[in-house]
Amino acid sequence: MIQLGTIGDEWRRDRRPPARTSRAGLTWAGRGALVALAILAGAAALAQTVDPAGVQPAKPAPGQSDPKSPAAAPSIRADAATQSLIAAVADAPDDDSRRLALERIESAHTPPSDDMIRQLVVFAAGAKGTRAAMTPAVIFRRLDVTEEARVRALIPLLDSPDAAIVSAARGVLSGVERRSASRRADFAAYLEPIAERVRSGGAVPDGLVRHLYEVDAGAAMLLMMRAHQWREPAAIRELLWAEHVLSGTLWKQQHGFLRPDEVEDAAMVELRRMAAHGEWWVRLYASELMRAHRAFVQADLPGALAADANALVRESAAAALQTNAAGRSRD
Repeated sequence: MIQLGTIGDEWRRDRRPPARTSRAGLTWAGRGALVALAILAGAAALAQTVDPAGVQPAKPAPGQSDPKSPAAAPSIRADAATQSLIAAVADAPDDDSRRLALERIESAHTPPSDDMIRQLVVFAAGAKGTRAAMTPAVIFRRLDVTEEARVRALIPLLDSPDAAIVSAARGVLSGVERRSASRRADFAAYLEPIAERVRSGGAVPDGLVRHLYEVDAGAAMLLMMRAHQWREPAAIRELLWAEHVLSGTLWKQQHGFLRPDEVEDAAMVELRRMAAHGEWWVRLYASELMRAHRAFVQADLPGALAADANALVRESAAAALQTNAAGRSRD
């Protein structure tokens, strides 16, 4: 049996402060285990499909409505020397060996570069077994990798053509987003990277947009609004109110105040308003609601959005049409 504690205990060894408890009552080691399990859940199931040579360059992403296309994902290949250092932590037979392996990584990669962070994700994507899947989280903690550094390094990987790499990157980013069953995702760490793209006239990477809208479409839309630095109060209130009404409908469905297939007329009015909005990232919100929640599908909307000027909206609307068709076939 794999002893999860032996890896977690390494976080508290050698120049590390005593284990302390967060507000949620978890030790630092316990929090690391949760991050590792998120990586494992996302990547281990796909581990058999990972090319050991790493990720090849992504094909150009479909053009967005913005004036500049996002850069293709960087060519990420498994660096043999770095992967060997990481594997030495995972394969260490005892605590002393593991500590020495971590010290070698700390010496060679402090402060951690973007490439080192990506190499950890490459390792996670190909990890076989719980110990190997947990190892990147241990190293993230040892190198004290900040949330900003994780976001900066991993955003490009969300456009990777390798599903295992994307899944592993999303697993790491889920820790940055502080998701839980009782709390919506926190996208604050993405605000500046997106705002920087907007200020420079560039496009937000497609992979990042897909990730954010799949996690929480409403929070993603409001994040995009902030990144575009809207100043007009009426325009801001329009989006805030629509998101409030539509997310409130989901809450009512979840808690039994509405049937799962029931949507109030006021919510449908707001959905149509968002679907007809001038900004693609608002229309994407409407489309994603219909993709993820069949009750929101209206006969004409997915078809109209499937012909949208923006590739991501078209992609989402096509998925909404498929979801609706599959639901009807089951009825």
